Amino acid sequence: MKKLILNIAGLVLLATLFVACEKNEEEPIYDKSQTVSPVLLSPSEGTTMVWTEADSMKSLSFNWSPAIYTLNSGASLEMPEYSLTVSLNGGLNEVISTSDTTATFTVPELNTMFLGWGIQPGTETSVVWTVTANLPEALTTVFSDAVNTKITAFKTDDPPVPSAASLYVPGAYQGWDPANAPQIWDTDDDGIFEGYVYITGDDLNFKFASQPNWDGPNYGTDGTEFGLDTDPGAGNLTVPAAGGYWLVCNTNDLVYSYELQNYGVIGSGILNGDWTEDVDMLPAEGGPYNILEVTIDVSESADGDLRFKYRANDAWDINYGADAGSDVLISGGSDILMPEGPGNYTFKMLWDTPTPRYELIKN
Repeated sequence: MKKLILNIAGLVLLATLFVACEKNEEEPIYDKSQTVSPVLLSPSEGTTMVWTEADSMKSLSFNWSPAIYTLNSGASLEMPEYSLTVSLNGGLNEVISTSDTTATFTVPELNTMFLGWGIQPGTETSVVWTVTANLPEALTTVFSDAVNTKITAFKTDDPPVPSAASLYVPGAYQGWDPANAPQIWDTDDDGIFEGYVYITGDDLNFKFASQPNWDGPNYGTDGTEFGLDTDPGAGNLTVPAAGGYWLVCNTNDLVYSYELQNYGVIGSGILNGDWTEDVDMLPAEGGPYNILEVTIDVSESADGDLRFKYRANDAWDINYGADAGSDVLISGGSDILMPEGPGNYTFKMLWDTPTPRYELIKN
């Protein structure tokens, strides 16, 4: 009997060890000591980049080795999210966030980025590049060694895009795609974001996203009329009807607001030319949804010169003009001259930067 009891006890012990082994196999442990940080391969240390308008057709690629996260079983975790950042003038700026180990930009794209970050055109500036790898499953972030380069940007006819924090406005109207959604901006760093978006279609739902993806934080409804909630399960926001809206998102108080602003162009030589009726503007089919346009014929003006303005909602409460020689729109600004005379024109309002602009094209 004693021998039988011992044999049973031995079987129980073996079973326990077997279960423990199975449990260990099912619950691998991340071995932080085996982590391999990414290495920025291109650009290399000490590279000097001089960009000119003649490089407009050229592109530059940034490459780095993958970060490696290892489990105690020897297996590797996959697909961290990488962030390519550049430090200049005391600030840190994200160039791109991606799951790839390479990123390619045209020279004009990079030039515009750096002008927006305050680099002076024609002046050699020292910048520092870093790649960050983040793996949420492992709850860890690792960094590449810094790579020092020098950059000389070129001056363009277009004003540099002001540097400002932004929120993306993805919604059903554009396929719920944050990376290609219109943006609204916080130009004075007070946590309040504002901008213009034209929301089309029958499904008027949207959200505010802090990144060009759904990694968050994102802002949906808290269940009240204008309240916001950053919970991933928060419901969608909406507007009462399709149209153009000035959107405001207050991330401090977690509230948002909207104001309907459907714009038209009005002026001498447009329609009857008596400044009482405008021609409605819409985004191009398929977007972008923060650029409005219309193409119309402009006739001779009874008073000799051709002038125009943009106004909202068929009224003058909200209207935009511009100073002579500038494409920057000013609320309540001066009439905009049309020095090329009568003809077929495309009028545009561009809300795709923190500073609204206009474009006038004679076809």
